[in-house]
Amino acid sequence: MNYRVVSLLPMKFIIDSHIHVYPCYDLERAFSTLLSRMDGVAPDAVNVACLTERYDCDFFDELSADSTPLDDRFSVRDDPNETCLWIQRKDGGGSVALLPGRQVVSSENIEVIALAHRQRIADGLPAAQIVETVLKNDGVPMLSWSPGKWWFGRGNVVTSLLDRFSPAHMVIGDTGLRPLGWGTPWLMRKARNRGFRVLAGSDPLPVIGEERYFGTYMTAAETATASASPTALIHSIVRDSSVSLSVRGSRPMPFAIAQRLRKNSAAKTQR
Repeated sequence: MNYRVVSLLPMKFIIDSHIHVYPCYDLERAFSTLLSRMDGVAPDAVNVACLTERYDCDFFDELSADSTPLDDRFSVRDDPNETCLWIQRKDGGGSVALLPGRQVVSSENIEVIALAHRQRIADGLPAAQIVETVLKNDGVPMLSWSPGKWWFGRGNVVTSLLDRFSPAHMVIGDTGLRPLGWGTPWLMRKARNRGFRVLAGSDPLPVIGEERYFGTYMTAAETATASASPTALIHSIVRDSSVSLSVRGSRPMPFAIAQRLRKNSAAKTQR
């Protein structure tokens, strides 16, 4: 008689839900840092990095076409079963599933992230329309907190989105740009109390050296689905409340955040 063995052990993931890869970055440093931090948190977990590319970045497509200069310390392979790329250190330093995604700035200046989503979406559309477009393309919309962008009139926009879309359609993004010591923003608390899941991500800035922040602020996820893939996990987070989430890593002190934001503002004036 044949018996089918079913594992009851949860499957573990470590997710950086907000990764940018800008042309000014040292890619070897970026992914070595990310893998080192992820493996330091949970060496037995599946590592997942969610790209959130803005309008002028196409790192995922370039890496898919083998036109991005990741050096020979890394191997890159397509996953034949889903839209992701596996990046692995050849010296045995771990691997990470890189998922496509876009960062879209709405007409109200709200950041909407399209997780597990490869198609471009134009900036400047109303936030609700962006969320609907992501859903139609089978992506996962993430409403991302950003310094100052959930206050005043834009806070009303965030509230309207929380009223219009359910926790089964959208997640909330918390980022490493929220200074240590700041309480959880009240709109984030409101969303969490209504059942919206919150994903942590590092959110590095487009400044030389910011790649060192990869993997500083992440989410640990556990699911009972033994065969869960990285893409399936991102979808199941919004659809299955039994997927447990917890924060890993830390956020910088306020002074450090202020320095980083000043460097970013200075860099913008030079572009």
